[in-house]
Amino acid sequence: MTYTTPCFFYCPDGNSYFVLSELIHLLPPNPEFVPCTMSTANFRISITFWLLCLFLGSCQPSDPLDLTRDLRLHLTGEGGYQDQSSFHWSVDSHGVVPVAGGAVGEEALRFADSAYLEVASGHAFFTGDYSISVWIHPTSGGTWTRILDFNQDAPASGPAVTFLFGRPDSTEVHLWLDQWVMHKGVAVESIVDFSRERPYDAALGYAVQLDQWQHLAVTYRAEAPNPLGSQTNTKGQTVPLKGEVTLYVNGQKHSTSGYCLSPQGTTTTNYIGRSLFPADPYYQGLMDDIRIYDRALSEKEIEALYALGE
Repeated sequence: MTYTTPCFFYCPDGNSYFVLSELIHLLPPNPEFVPCTMSTANFRISITFWLLCLFLGSCQPSDPLDLTRDLRLHLTGEGGYQDQSSFHWSVDSHGVVPVAGGAVGEEALRFADSAYLEVASGHAFFTGDYSISVWIHPTSGGTWTRILDFNQDAPASGPAVTFLFGRPDSTEVHLWLDQWVMHKGVAVESIVDFSRERPYDAALGYAVQLDQWQHLAVTYRAEAPNPLGSQTNTKGQTVPLKGEVTLYVNGQKHSTSGYCLSPQGTTTTNYIGRSLFPADPYYQGLMDDIRIYDRALSEKEIEALYALGE
């Protein structure tokens, strides 16, 4: 009659837990108990559970989600636009300033006129699995406006990830994701296809809302299979399909696509709020809690990121 390890139990206050790494005999169940694998089922609780909490002294705050794990870049208005991840990348502000009224915390980053942020170049921010999370409050939505453009000095010459506004029709501004990847030694465009019918369409299927906060998160899983095999992109290049892109809006899964290859290698021009192409419009409005992760976040983690701004 034993519980197998590891077992997690909530202390009676409901806000803390302790972990027993050894086999525990005859621990009864309790409404506050998180069940683990058992060799026999269901025992009644007694004062034993309370005594264990007190005797072992191992009750700790319950926090199963670590939103700092594999965090590659983190910018907020509270930090005065400097990177708050453990990497502390250099970030230059070209007119971007912290202002009151953040989605997370007290301040956000204001992008006006031709303001943008430039993140340190020569680093691989997107390799294999990744996630982008950001709060946006745009005041306009010009076609090809960039939320993020991590690219090369020369366009279409190497790995790139671009998170931007497109305009599939005359009335709505849509969210797009575009990637350039190295395939057989050649830079090819590998963009998501949420319709699974038009591999040249980078639209994520979400109409951006102007003059209000919205939380956006994109996850990319590099090894997810794609039954379509391969597609031909706008350049006439045959690109094998591998990887899965999922868009989340305000903490909820919005759509999933399987048309994408993983970018590999470093980027030389890393902009937030500006395009690599000078003619494209600059982002206008506020951003907050900008994050890049070196892994695909779980749904629970994305819900937790959204909850930071609720």
